[in-house]
Amino acid sequence: NANDVVIGLGGVALTLSDAEHLVFKNLTFGDTVGNTTYAVQFMGMCYNIEIKECNIYTSITTTSSSYVAIYCSNVNQPKYLKDIRILNNNIRGGYYNVYMYYICGNSTSYMNSGSVTINGNSLRDAYTYGIYNYYYSRYYSISNNTIKSRVNTASTYYGIYSYYYTTIDTMQRNKIQVITSGTGYGMYLSYYQNYSSSYGAKAPMYIVNNEIIVSAGST
Repeated sequence: NANDVVIGLGGVALTLSDAEHLVFKNLTFGDTVGNTTYAVQFMGMCYNIEIKECNIYTSITTTSSSYVAIYCSNVNQPKYLKDIRILNNNIRGGYYNVYMYYICGNSTSYMNSGSVTINGNSLRDAYTYGIYNYYYSRYYSISNNTIKSRVNTASTYYGIYSYYYTTIDTMQRNKIQVITSGTGYGMYLSYYQNYSSSYGAKAPMYIVNNEIIVSAGST
């Protein structure tokens, strides 16, 4: 039972820096009451890591971008995430539930090598973004996730946000529910998505059978 073992209630619960060949299962990282800034943080060259059936928590009331459940920033780094699998977890809170920034490092040359899978997770109670992805990123799959905004959040909210030089092989069967008095987006995909084989794309992004429900002041 993931509730039985709790790791890191203050600051960053788990940091993975240049780590490889690890499996985390049935654990709780962080808490939802504001003590945890990042529940899980990836740094540098991380390879063959699976996080499965865990609770991954940060503040469920924050409006600050300093709070993120799963965080990675490899900007200006010649390092990338490879074969990272985030599967069937309960992810709650933060300005972002998941924040992925330059996860293939500082060059498009790493996009054929990097890979992340985000499948089967419950992502809830983020202030502005369910999954945020920006620049030089490569995903095998973002599928079978349930993404729900905070109830009646006042912020602009994005279920899945992907911007600039990103390759995602498939996005299937996600369920995204947005309730906001601001502007709501189920998916927001912009600029050079699955652009070419030089960016790791083997085909166009396959987006199918996603359920998106938005109740917003504007959409």
